[in-house]
Amino acid sequence: MKPSKFNLIIPNFPNPKEYLCFNTLSRSMVILDQENIKFLKMEKISENNEITVNLNKLGFLIDNYVDEKRILKYQFDKLKYGNSVLNVTILTTYDCNFSCVYCVEEGVKKRIYLDDKTTAKLINWIKDKIKEKNPKLVNLTFYGGEPLLNTKPIKFISKEIKQYAEKSRIKFRFGIITNGSLLKSELVDELLPLGLKGIKITIDGIKEIHDKKRPFKSGKGSFDIIMRNIINSIEKVPIYLETNVDKETIDKIPLLLDYLEKINLKDKLAELEVKPIMEQIKTKSCQHFDIWPKIFNILKEIRRKGFKTRQGLRMEFCKMINSESDVFIDPLGDIYKCPAVVGKKEFKVGNIYEGFNYEYIKIMTEDIWKKCYPCPYLPICGGGCRYNAYLKTGNFFGIACEKQYWKNIFPEIIKLEYERLVKKA
Repeated sequence: MKPSKFNLIIPNFPNPKEYLCFNTLSRSMVILDQENIKFLKMEKISENNEITVNLNKLGFLIDNYVDEKRILKYQFDKLKYGNSVLNVTILTTYDCNFSCVYCVEEGVKKRIYLDDKTTAKLINWIKDKIKEKNPKLVNLTFYGGEPLLNTKPIKFISKEIKQYAEKSRIKFRFGIITNGSLLKSELVDELLPLGLKGIKITIDGIKEIHDKKRPFKSGKGSFDIIMRNIINSIEKVPIYLETNVDKETIDKIPLLLDYLEKINLKDKLAELEVKPIMEQIKTKSCQHFDIWPKIFNILKEIRRKGFKTRQGLRMEFCKMINSESDVFIDPLGDIYKCPAVVGKKEFKVGNIYEGFNYEYIKIMTEDIWKKCYPCPYLPICGGGCRYNAYLKTGNFFGIACEKQYWKNIFPEIIKLEYERLVKKA
């Protein structure tokens, strides 16, 4: 046998003279002492004992004839061509009632709405995809702009696809990503029978921070309205709260946690997630990587306080860009593969009237990850974010290597996951 190329070793954790080991390919985790850690550091292993047999089963040791590049390709191809879930994100409008200071859709925000004609065509397009792929689940997400500025297509599409999926004996659900300002309790009541299963809302900190980052177009703060809408709806539908942070706001997140706990939302939220603010294309910058270490300290605090969060080892390379069963469709019927570039015509991969174009073929056949093999973080990053590659290199298919970033923060991710598993046990 031989050690896997994808073993990561953290010394002196969880106790001195112990090693927390994680394999990024198999996603296995094990603790080894000083005597047995040697098996992960030897070029060849001839011993056949209980430890080596178990390490082999977990993927830390592999048989000499095994080529892990083939295993990795198999896993990536399964994701690329898997049909079990059809994910369609639909922009009901490019219009928005907010003027967020970091909006990635700046320049494409227009009073363009998904109309009846395009809605009808979109429904038929989704039905055709269901026939083609025969998924086990159809998952729709309504997005924008601000999707609740145009609720008519949400109701019509969800009703039609739900009925079609049920006739085909396929599970159906939909969610909404909204700024929360127009989320009325009565609207939730109307959408629940149509398959609504969750709503994601962004709150960027306590009132003074959020109102500065995410005001209405008039300049008026939006925090109070959003929180009132959340409180009025959270008993009816799962609400997922997302918080975008930057270097100036990351240290203030504990104040938001205290506030949410004070108003009794801690146990009611379906999930709380903290993310760095996505940069605009014009900035040509990816500086948000610098704050990930602080984000993981915040995650520890989130879990310590008892908030629900799935962040941690759930982090992996982008399924949206890599899976052919995952697309974004804008109000004009144009199709995209990345939310950060929706509305920018040079990134369009087709439309619902004419089908996919050559850009789609390029995305689905460009295996960026092969350029990075055998980096130990490759099964996690998959060759890196295409949007970040564009920001850094000007090429959507370029390499924006984030190895140093993963090297710095991944030990903390693994520790966080270990602590979660121990607490769960």
